[in-house]
Amino acid sequence: PPPANYALADNRYLVTDASTAPMLSCRGMEKRDAVNAIGPSQPLLANVESMRILYGVASRPSIELAATYDPLRHQIVKYLDAAGVDALPGSGVLADLAEDRWSRVLSVRVCLQMRSDRPVRDVPDGGLAYKRCDNTDRTGTDGYLRRTFTTTVLLRNRLITP
Repeated sequence: PPPANYALADNRYLVTDASTAPMLSCRGMEKRDAVNAIGPSQPLLANVESMRILYGVASRPSIELAATYDPLRHQIVKYLDAAGVDALPGSGVLADLAEDRWSRVLSVRVCLQMRSDRPVRDVPDGGLAYKRCDNTDRTGTDGYLRRTFTTTVLLRNRLITP
């Protein structure tokens, strides 16, 4: 059993009010002594219209303390959203099916689609064109400039290099 002072923090990130004042917010839930406490949404970053998170998965669950590189366990073969990870077939390596699926995750890719705070008056030709987080091209018609920013974070405790 965990110690009496054990605390688990669960933070959930969401895009709120995307139509008028888009914002990336965080809503925290803390579990302390078997009691859940959910806090209100806290703003983190203004002008975020959308967020997409993808998980880099290996063919098989990784073994964190493995001494040698195994391409089936330590090489990212595709990126999936959370539903895609949940839908992966079990490998039979771990008894807990959810843990078996999520232990294949080796990296996290986060994309934020941002927009300007106000409409832009003087935009050069093609200036309202942008690429969405799903990698599709779009052109804005409301005067706001939009850009996407993507980063991939390697879960270093999950990967062994060859």
